[in-house]
Amino acid sequence: MEHEIHIITQQGEMVDKFKLLTPHVYEIRGIPVLFTAENFGYIRTIFVNLKSFFYYKEVAKVVAIIREIGPDIVHLNEIGMFSLAKRVKQELRIPVVMHARTVPNRKYKLLLKLFTNQCNRFVDQLICITKSVAYQYPEILHKSVIYNPIQLDENEANRISAINYDSQVFKVLFLANFYKQKGVEETLKAIIELRANLNIQFVIIGSNIKSQAFFKSLFGRLLNLLNVYPDYENRMRKAIQEYELKNVTLLGQVRDIKSEIQNCHLLIAPMHLNGTPRSVFEAGIYGIPSILALYHKIDDLVEHEVNGLVINEKNYKELVNGIVCLERDRSKLKAFGEAAKEKYIQICAQDLAAREMNEVYLRLLAN
Repeated sequence: MEHEIHIITQQGEMVDKFKLLTPHVYEIRGIPVLFTAENFGYIRTIFVNLKSFFYYKEVAKVVAIIREIGPDIVHLNEIGMFSLAKRVKQELRIPVVMHARTVPNRKYKLLLKLFTNQCNRFVDQLICITKSVAYQYPEILHKSVIYNPIQLDENEANRISAINYDSQVFKVLFLANFYKQKGVEETLKAIIELRANLNIQFVIIGSNIKSQAFFKSLFGRLLNLLNVYPDYENRMRKAIQEYELKNVTLLGQVRDIKSEIQNCHLLIAPMHLNGTPRSVFEAGIYGIPSILALYHKIDDLVEHEVNGLVINEKNYKELVNGIVCLERDRSKLKAFGEAAKEKYIQICAQDLAAREMNEVYLRLLAN
């Protein structure tokens, strides 16, 4: 079955990348998206949703483009695009597929109810990128889990170098930008707690989400003080100086992340997002297990005591205990790493994701 792909996308750097895939690329300013994400507070949630209103005029433009294309399926790349889904479904009578990439905030019951209602009315199939995402939408009728694919072919998988699980120096990787919800504070507390054991070395890849100029401004200093946008880079540098830390390396943003991943033994993701970040399977395909924090402890990409450890959110003591456990028990570390590699290469394979997505399209077209 042949596919002719048309992509409607926001103006920016992705336009040129999409044009490498298809000549049918259309640029718009943006699309209104209702927003909810685990551990994002009321103020930020309201702000993001209000900002979305500036793009409502673009909906008519997108509908006109879709009408001209005349596609068999419309795939919306983020849950919350309900204003567009409604018009595509009601006016154009075209099946709508929608992707859900973030775990919704469990505390905002009205938003959860709204998302569920809108999905059941205007979306033919919701694609969740993990079971954690799907778990939070129990009343959405038509949903399935298709994991994000890894860009790794079979030849590359066979050439992956073996991890030296018995190395005296045990490298622990934190890979994320410095959002509060990513567990930066728990990571820093773990580094301080384990500073006496120089065999355990922390490698930090990531940086502040705001510039240094922002944090030097009066507004930036205020938000840092209120812990809304913490200046974690500065806090880490101060902690290194205050505690004379010799067990941490701050790499900032790096180009060759794959090489850095393969130099480590364990990934930590002590997030407050009740979901699994992409870094878990990006590290796992190289044989590196993870310690992941979840509110709802369901077996998903990380299976507790099978290919990693699942701990409680906002609990740095559990994080410390997990790191120490795997540093001391290298046979368990190796077993977890090998299980992670086997699982992620299989369930995150590009051909599997493409096949599962195509099956969704064909089923909707048949109906």
